[in-house]
Amino acid sequence: MSTFVDQLLAAAARNGDLDNPKYKGEPIPIDDDSHIHPELRMTYRILKGAGIAPPEVETMKAIRALQDELATTTDPARQDELTRTILREQSVLKLRMEKIANR
Repeated sequence: MSTFVDQLLAAAARNGDLDNPKYKGEPIPIDDDSHIHPELRMTYRILKGAGIAPPEVETMKAIRALQDELATTTDPARQDELTRTILREQSVLKLRMEKIANR
């Protein structure tokens, strides 16, 4: 296996892929995940590596989008619907956050 890795590294060096590494001359930042419950850390790292935010963050983004739509909507029926949806999503988010905090 080491010969395969050696071949990959040699090819990358020939192609110039190793000439300008992202943190050249700087310390590589280490993510501080001490605020995340130990049971969730690996899951969150996997999600982050896949470019996916944790469910709580996705819910926050959805709430923000609904609030933005509410701010621009003039239809009273749509405003009522958006308000109810925002309140429901905020309640769900609050319950999730409390569950995480109580672990």
